[in-house]
Amino acid sequence: MPPSPQYLFHHIPKCGGNSLRIAFAQWFLITYDYRERSHRHLEAQTPADFAQNRLDRTELRDHHLLCGHFDTEGAYLWQRYPAVYGDQTRLITFLRHPLERAISHYFYGRKTGRLPIKENSLEEFLLACQNPMAKLLSPAPENAGQILAPYWFVGTLENIDADLNEFARRLHRAPPVAQSYHVNQTSRPPYDLSPEILAVFRANNAMDFALFERAAGR
Repeated sequence: MPPSPQYLFHHIPKCGGNSLRIAFAQWFLITYDYRERSHRHLEAQTPADFAQNRLDRTELRDHHLLCGHFDTEGAYLWQRYPAVYGDQTRLITFLRHPLERAISHYFYGRKTGRLPIKENSLEEFLLACQNPMAKLLSPAPENAGQILAPYWFVGTLENIDADLNEFARRLHRAPPVAQSYHVNQTSRPPYDLSPEILAVFRANNAMDFALFERAAGR
């Protein structure tokens, strides 16, 4: 009998991960693998310390779901668990419209301090963005099809309800309880972006737009 597959959720920041984990918990036991970040009185775990302390995946079974950001040097997914690209692991991720994801990232970082923001304004932050989703999904992003090929399931935040229903169908499980997982929506102050800023952002993030469009069309 072939070995049962393991499941791993590659949680791209600001792509609905908290909502998704609530939904996934209806089907899996969640195993968290996140670096501790600074928050109020808590000190951040260094990337080096986190990279040196990986979980033993042999202890996970097919009813477990390993979840992590895998977003720091030494702990990118291909560094932390390189075997997932060649074994029976079923990789899962959800993406988000690149502009919406970037705006959410900026305001969440400003509000909580948990995502470092170096830029002084939303416009500066958007101009500095260069394909963050692609860079987290692949060490050498060349095209959207190549990047998403290892993933067993790819959804989008914009289509979260339908995609979770499809995910449940593939698992041969009941759909998630409707609307029970819509959480952690970041409030935003008013903002206005010029056509010039938007054009530069789209040009600088062409790979992320291609990934999103491919995921939305799957």
